Amino acid sequence: MPSSRAGPRHVVLVMLFFAAAVAARGADAASPVTTRPCGAAAAAASFLCSRCATTVYPAVCYDSLLPYAGAFQDSRVRLARAAADVAAARLRDFSASLDELVHGSGDVGAVTTPPRVAAAVRDCVGTVSSAAGLARRSSAALGRLDAGAAAGGGGSRLARWEVSNAKTWLSAAMANLATCADGFADADSWSAAGIEEVVAGEAANVSKYTSNALALVNGIPFVNGAGEEAVRSGSGASSLPTGGASKLPLMAPLPPRAMSLVFLFLFLFFTAASATRRLDDAGGQPTTSSSATAFLRARCATTLYPDICYDSLLPYASAFQTSHVKLAVAAADVAAAKLRAFSARINDLLVQGGAARVDAALKDCKSTISDAGDLARQSSAELGQLDAGAAAAGVSSRQARWHVSNVQTWLSAAITDEGTCTDGFEEAGEAAAGSPAGKEVAAGVARVKQHTSIALALVNGIPL
Repeated sequence: MPSSRAGPRHVVLVMLFFAAAVAARGADAASPVTTRPCGAAAAAASFLCSRCATTVYPAVCYDSLLPYAGAFQDSRVRLARAAADVAAARLRDFSASLDELVHGSGDVGAVTTPPRVAAAVRDCVGTVSSAAGLARRSSAALGRLDAGAAAGGGGSRLARWEVSNAKTWLSAAMANLATCADGFADADSWSAAGIEEVVAGEAANVSKYTSNALALVNGIPFVNGAGEEAVRSGSGASSLPTGGASKLPLMAPLPPRAMSLVFLFLFLFFTAASATRRLDDAGGQPTTSSSATAFLRARCATTLYPDICYDSLLPYASAFQTSHVKLAVAAADVAAAKLRAFSARINDLLVQGGAARVDAALKDCKSTISDAGDLARQSSAELGQLDAGAAAAGVSSRQARWHVSNVQTWLSAAITDEGTCTDGFEEAGEAAAGSPAGKEVAAGVARVKQHTSIALALVNGIPL
């Protein structure tokens, strides 16, 4: 137990560390812009003022985005993208400060810190880093929307899709910030108050920028119903803040209906080949114990497709034995392999060529099915982290729930992506849906959905 004098010293050290770290980086540290009344501003600034008035933190919104008014002018899409980039920069700097607190001059081991408090800080590094990645993904989605509209190729369905992506990822980033602060709730030591106050305060600060970005995305105009308004984005290339503009591998869309609360961790992308090797390394077609087959039969009975579940996973029974997590890993790997093969087949159909509407629907399908495959591989990687952590006795119940929540979200999103593929053919008309390619795609979607559904059901069955 630290002495009564350790707490105040700890608070001072942490506060000084954060102040020094932010000053050293100087990220977005320019003097705040004085907010002017909307009517007194130039056109772009007046537009910014009116849009920022719809946010929870209008002054923060205006001050942080005014330097980029020349880039977004009166485009709501570019304004939202600039806000996402600013949020990403703030989150990146917060994550770097936390990381330095753990590993650098602000090492939590350099002062008397309860182990659970130090662990909470380390967890925050991951959650805040993930939040920064989500903000960058949101910017990328809005960039694709802007580029598509400028080229005349931003269809209403794809526009709604990209906006839905950005909304979901920014909401998830805010949830990650809340998770960071919540991590101190279990660290029930009086000396935790110093770090908790500083970290929670900074989390609340950066959440303002994330909240503003989300509000501005919500303000991108659409008309509900059959006639969606074209997204106003202007033309030409955009020049956006550089703080959060580093590009990430694209992730599949996560529509809001696929989730209630999302906690996303560091993204690890495995190829389907490596996933298959991981299973095959267990010995190809090994001798399977009766306990493993009985376990598989019982778990598959909880899915919608018990026979398909059993037949597709039996070859890997020696790898998962009676482990719920390893079984779910195998199911996610099988789903990823099926999606990869289906994506390749869609590409073949696209190469063959056909009617314009059919080809357009195939292009959309190729993207959504490829993204679904990425989500299945991410799910396998996330479960692998959970399995490795459990084996090393290094995963808390909160972290385990977090990993499982990620996978549930991603597999649900993969199923949504699969449905989006067939929806595209239906929207293209009866001729496209009834074409040979349309019928083959519909049948293929039905097959891959079965395997993704199985993987999700087995993840839902992981005991926590």
